[in-house]
Amino acid sequence: MPMRLYLTKLNHVLPYIRVFKKQALIGSFCMIVLSLLALPTPYIMKFIIDDVLGEKNLKLLNLIILALIGIQVARLVFSFLTNYLFGVFNQEILAKVKKGLFRRLLRLPLSFYDKHQSGYLLSRIGEVDHIFNMGGGKLEEMAC
Repeated sequence: MPMRLYLTKLNHVLPYIRVFKKQALIGSFCMIVLSLLALPTPYIMKFIIDDVLGEKNLKLLNLIILALIGIQVARLVFSFLTNYLFGVFNQEILAKVKKGLFRRLLRLPLSFYDKHQSGYLLSRIGEVDHIFNMGGGKLEEMAC
């Protein structure tokens, strides 16, 4: 995606993001922790292959396997939190955009409604979902 298009999309969404800043920060923190939890696994596997299996130390192997299970459980928890928080975040912003659009439609003069069919207007409100999802639909992708 070209940088100019990216900045344009971000400028349109930024006022809505500011409202849910705390939730976005917590979601971003969970995403960072999730990324950091992926780092020790390859090193631990190297340690198991090089040192633990070579010395046939089964007691240490059991401890390391428990540590790997703990890391995977933590990754599962932070993955769930990240997906949940950003999923709610996306839906809240989408609802806020739709609400703003609907308020704007309510302020239009009656002559506007004489010229446009109500079904057409309602379908435009429904298309906010499609516009929002056009770039992937996930704000965590836009923030990275």
